[in-house]
Amino acid sequence: MTAALQDGRFSVDPLNLHIPGGSVEMSFALEPTETHVSLETTARIERLDYGILARRIDPNSETGGIISVDVDLSTRGPDLKRVLHGANGHIDFGLWPRDLNADIFELWAVNVISALMKEMDKEQASRVNCVIVRFQVDDGVMRDRVIFADTSNMRVEGSAVIDFKQRSLQVKAGPKAKRPEFFSMAVPVGLSGEFEDFGITLNPVVVGGKAVAFITSPVHVPLRRIFKDGEPEDGEQACAEAWSAVELEAADDEAPDQSPEW
Repeated sequence: MTAALQDGRFSVDPLNLHIPGGSVEMSFALEPTETHVSLETTARIERLDYGILARRIDPNSETGGIISVDVDLSTRGPDLKRVLHGANGHIDFGLWPRDLNADIFELWAVNVISALMKEMDKEQASRVNCVIVRFQVDDGVMRDRVIFADTSNMRVEGSAVIDFKQRSLQVKAGPKAKRPEFFSMAVPVGLSGEFEDFGITLNPVVVGGKAVAFITSPVHVPLRRIFKDGEPEDGEQACAEAWSAVELEAADDEAPDQSPEW
């Protein structure tokens, strides 16, 4: 790590960590003045096995998995509390955990009966295959490019807009079971409001349709299972495609502009 303080500007550039499971490269700069605060940060983590760090802390730890991060932010605000008001850049995050239970997703949405059965048979509990989140930040407003999660039994895709100037957020997430389930209530959920006061929103039309499907599931689910193949439990391909969208666009951003000059 190299840190410096010059003319009121504090910087850490670079900060490098190399372990058997991968590497971390980061930089950071903070410059407060009488009128504003400027902040710049970058981070690159390429498929780091964070289980190695967990076992350094606790040799018996079963925590593990792969994490990738790509952050490049440049921001400016009147003070540290409001420094994200002028943020620009991107935040990409990918997590491929091992042995992480999917209760946080599936008790919310996939299936009432499946959730109850899973509680009685922990050995067959579903696992999280990946969580991939990507945001573009422009002038203090953060918008999603990718919000995706995959478990053994379901997938979640979402959208989000977070406005740091107005201190407001709008988040939507829609679950989808990988195979037709009896008595499934996979209802899209939204969060909206101010940072300090937001609430859960549900679309009444969608909820009404899900309620009808819930009641009639003994009729249509067997037919759907016959004529439609379910998605694979491991989610390997879907996770790879969600993350490759991040890598492909990053490559496009770095490629030279070939457009003609008019």
